[in-house]
This record gives sequence, structure tokens and C-alpha cells, in this order.
Amino acid sequence: MKDFKAIFNTYSGRIKHDLGFKTELGKKFKEGGFEEDHEDYYLRMFFSKLSAMKNFYEFIKNEKFDSVLEIGCSTGLLPIIFSDIFSKKRYTGIDLSQKSLDIAKNNFSNGVFICDDFLKTQKIKYYDLVVSFDVIDHVYNPDLFLSKIIKSTKKFSYIRSYRGFFPSLENHKMHYRSNEGIYLNDLSVSQIEKVCLQTNLSKNEFQIYKQLPRNKILYDSDLGRAWKTSNEESKKQLLDKTGFSREEFEKLPTKLEDSTVMLEKSKTIITPKLLGLSESYNEHTMKPSTIIKILKSN
Repeated sequence: MKDFKAIFNTYSGRIKHDLGFKTELGKKFKEGGFEEDHEDYYLRMFFSKLSAMKNFYEFIKNEKFDSVLEIGCSTGLLPIIFSDIFSKKRYTGIDLSQKSLDIAKNNFSNGVFICDDFLKTQKIKYYDLVVSFDVIDHVYNPDLFLSKIIKSTKKFSYIRSYRGFFPSLENHKMHYRSNEGIYLNDLSVSQIEKVCLQTNLSKNEFQIYKQLPRNKILYDSDLGRAWKTSNEESKKQLLDKTGFSREEFEKLPTKLEDSTVMLEKSKTIITPKLLGLSESYNEHTMKPSTIIKILKSN
């Protein structure tokens, strides 16, 4: 059944966008809305794009940089997960949500955190690396967002758009949902390329390509994270469903590992629902994202 309320809000927002009324912009991201599991929500979102994160890690570990800006840093997971790299860098994170930034400051005390709109702020300087995951999908001016990133980076940028890969679109498709105060943007590959060229990048200084969020729906690390964050009742359920011992669960990986050895040994099939993930989790693993990689030559 179609979500007619969501459809109405999208079309209502589109009219407001056409008339120039961008009401409640960023409300969803400023206020959060996950309350009790705010941090767990972002942790699940982070690892839902495991293959993209491994792709990003392979990129940054082979490049030399001292300063980094993360746009849409939320609770500061990036410098924690990649602490072997980011602990030695000058890290700055910017986000609309003060609630998320309060958590980020505890997660990564060495970082500098700014609560502001990246497109409007005057606090941003120049950084060796600028990274942004899944923010350009929701901004009110994706072309300006991309061009400001290009101008803010001295060397490299890595931008992910999670809503899909759209090589056939001539222009971006933008929808506005006024109830959440967010845009939903399908980005045109040709329009991205146009912005890169207009911002004085040569064709060999940027790459635009398709990237799957995951190669498989679940990994042993998903099971490990579920165990680590579960209460005693949920742990008993996992023990019963898998047939594993507590010792085996304690040895499970919990980061970017993509093994499935233990999942295949489970006495019952492990599903996203059993691990507390949404019913639509399977869909997220199948939709390709758009990666924009900037490598300045000067």
C-alpha cells in the first residue's frame, strides 16, 4: 500500500520549493527523533554501508593528509571506527544536530565540532580531506554543496549519495517533505560532472562511480555488534537461535569485517529482524550509491 501521507507531503513540499518556501529546513536532522536509541540508530546506519566504508578506508589509507572535515558527522563514528588513521589527524566535524554533536564530543574528544549549516557557515576553512556520507541527498542546493566541498579541500574529497546511481538523469530530481523539513535528491551523474568542471577541476581530478552499500545482507560483524549491544534477554534469544556459546559470541568481529563463517554455522538462519534491524534492511543492501571522489593535482 502506498504511503499517501508521504506522497502528499512530498508534492506539497515540491510546490513550496517551486514558490521559494523552504519551511522547517533541516528539522529532522536538527531534532533527531530517535531519542532513547539515538546513538544506536546512527551506529546501525553507519554499518549498513559497510562496503562503501571499506571502499573509503582503502582510499584514505593510501593518501597523505593532516587535516579533515566531515560534513554531517552525526555522533562522531568515523574517527572512532577509523581511529588508526584519524587519531593522528586534525579532525573537524560539522552537523545540524547539537544532540548528535554532544555525543560526538564524548566519542572523539580530540576533534573540533561545529553546529551549523555547511552551506551557510563562515566557520569552514581549508582541509586536506573533506568527506561527507549521505548528506548531499538531503541538502537544498546539491550543486552549491558539491562546489563548496571542492573549494574547501586542498587535496581530496569523498562524497557518498545513498539514494541511488542515476546516469540517465539530465538534471537532479529534488523533492521536499515539509513534515520533516528535508529534501530527497536523486543526483544526475552528468550534472555532478558539470559542477566539477565548472569548479575548475579537470576530468582527471574527479571520479563518479557506482558503489553497492554491501555485498551481502549480513556478516559475522553484524552478529557481533548485535551481541555487544543486546540486553540479557536478547542475548539468550541469540544463544538459542544460533546454538553458539557465549565464548563464541565474545570472539565475533564488530567492525568492518565481512566474513560469514559463523553465520553459516548457525543452527537457524540469521535474519536482519533477529538482529534488531528494520524489515527494509534487505533493500538497503541492493540499491547502489553514487561515489564522488576528488583528487586535486596541485
